[in-house]
Amino acid sequence: IDFMSINANTCASSMYSLYEAKQLLGSGYTDVIVFAIDAVDDTQELLFKQLGVELVCGDGVVAMHLTSEPTAIEIDDVVWKWNKDSSPMSVSKEGYLKVLNELDVCDADVAKSHGSGTARNTEVELAAIGEVVGDVRVVEYKSQIGHTQGVSAALELCKLLEDIEWNKAVCL
Repeated sequence: IDFMSINANTCASSMYSLYEAKQLLGSGYTDVIVFAIDAVDDTQELLFKQLGVELVCGDGVVAMHLTSEPTAIEIDDVVWKWNKDSSPMSVSKEGYLKVLNELDVCDADVAKSHGSGTARNTEVELAAIGEVVGDVRVVEYKSQIGHTQGVSAALELCKLLEDIEWNKAVCL
């Protein structure tokens, strides 16, 4: 192993791992493995319940082999934007707008929403996507598989790659 990074930042973990993998591939590495695992325990569920957040959680495992060699699927222009103005428990339309407005999303074919599974998050996220991206197909997977915490971004990217054909996707 030439390089290893361990990240444990709940739902942002595998998203940052994908960004980091893209950086490694761009700096000369030819192969990168992203491995993510998260099993929901009683403590995590208790935290959501105490905060009054209705959230379905799920366990997840993902292993991805990313390579700089040509393949049938190519992922370009990975951009990492973090909205430092809010916490995951205080999602706002303004927060989504801030991040979306910093990205080139005008010709996106699909938007993969974060879709935490909470009614409030879904409402504000869809409003922001509609305002910035316009009339675009929106997909989300957490309502089907639960919020898989640190695995969510990688797992949902795999599902996105399996589910639809598209040229440009915006993933929140």
